[in-house]
Amino acid sequence: MARDYYSNSANVAQLASGVDGSSATTTLTVNSLTGWPATPCWAEIDKGLSNAEVVKVTNISGNVLTVVRGADGLATTDHGAGAAVEHVAPAYVFNRTEAHVDASANVHGIASTASVVGTSGEQTVQDKFFRGAHRAVFSDALPAVVGSAAYESVADTGAARDGYVHRATGADVDRRAFLGQQSGTDRIQLFNDGTVDLNPAASVRPGLRSRGTTQLDGAVTATAGLTVGTTASIGGNVTVGGTLNATGAATLQGGVTSTNATLSGTLSAAGAATLTAIAATSVTASGVVSSLGKPVMLSVAALAAVTSPVADQWVYLTSDGFWYRYTGSAWEADKRPRGWIGDSYASGSPGSITTGTLHDSIVNRQLYLNRKYRLSGSLSYSMLASPPFPTFALAVQSGSAITYAGATTLRSIGIESSGAGRFAHFDTIFTVASSGAYSVGMTTNPNGGTATVSNRQLVLEDIGGV
Repeated sequence: MARDYYSNSANVAQLASGVDGSSATTTLTVNSLTGWPATPCWAEIDKGLSNAEVVKVTNISGNVLTVVRGADGLATTDHGAGAAVEHVAPAYVFNRTEAHVDASANVHGIASTASVVGTSGEQTVQDKFFRGAHRAVFSDALPAVVGSAAYESVADTGAARDGYVHRATGADVDRRAFLGQQSGTDRIQLFNDGTVDLNPAASVRPGLRSRGTTQLDGAVTATAGLTVGTTASIGGNVTVGGTLNATGAATLQGGVTSTNATLSGTLSAAGAATLTAIAATSVTASGVVSSLGKPVMLSVAALAAVTSPVADQWVYLTSDGFWYRYTGSAWEADKRPRGWIGDSYASGSPGSITTGTLHDSIVNRQLYLNRKYRLSGSLSYSMLASPPFPTFALAVQSGSAITYAGATTLRSIGIESSGAGRFAHFDTIFTVASSGAYSVGMTTNPNGGTATVSNRQLVLEDIGGV
């Protein structure tokens, strides 16, 4: 709504010629005009007389006024030459002012359904479009409805709502969609390109904490340490300059590089894992695991599973129990002896060794195909007075079946005549048909008979690859 103009120095002019009472007559020629305000403004003809008429002046050109006749509720009337034309503030102006003071809506040119926004006190502002920069200072007391929040967004309906949306239509990716400062220091920066910069102050709280499952589809670089408390799924590589702690399960779709790793949970890396020092309950990687500067892979079922091996990479092959080193052109098995595997010793009351039963055994030892083993021992024994005389044998048992090398025995000590107080020392070297858990011990040949023995001792050793 356009404003009206007023002046304290406007002269009282006179009509140069009379005008009739027709509203079609909209121009008034006066003798002179001095001190009149800009238009629109107000005037009254024959003020104080019975034919007084208020007009609204819409334009002034020289001594000619363009007017709207019969304004502010007064009728148009005839006016003779010399009639006074005076600049006034009619009742309309004062009535409109009082209505404005009283109104809370449809003022200052805003819509009839809108309300005036005050500078203080709680109000509801709805469907507003703000342009330009804005600044809010929260040093004053906050309304009770928001508690300690400086800004609060409430989704109070079931309709889908985004609490805050920042749309950057420009190409400047270095501008921030959100900036959080503390005492002038940038603490939280969210950039338009989606990157986040966190600069936490010294605090008992971690800089970034997720109490549930955390999934990162890109790479993670931690200059200091990285702690995974529950479950983390990371789609890219992880580089940790300090300590990597995982008390839960960390699954990495890429690789991991860490100066130090302590895991009471599980670290699983689909790519390469480089760990200068590691203490872990479980680490699984289908890429290269590097420890103490050397690339190592913990275990695979087949060498073909290792893609793009590098020189001095070590692999533990679960199918045969060998460690393999990649020379740069081929895999080379480590066939060095591994020494003692287990032993068994019994003394005191004599015991009987019978056919088809494993005695004094070293139980459930993992033995591997393509490795050689030595089983050695000694015993004191006595034989029956009459045939059949048993043959002592060393045997290997897998599950419930006792397996002998050759036709019957892994190693026969010999067929003896009857008698007591005899002593024997023996050893044998053997292999197994497949990798698995075995028990080794003493039995007799299936030719029958029972031997009574005492002071038995067995020792099982790994003596190298085939």
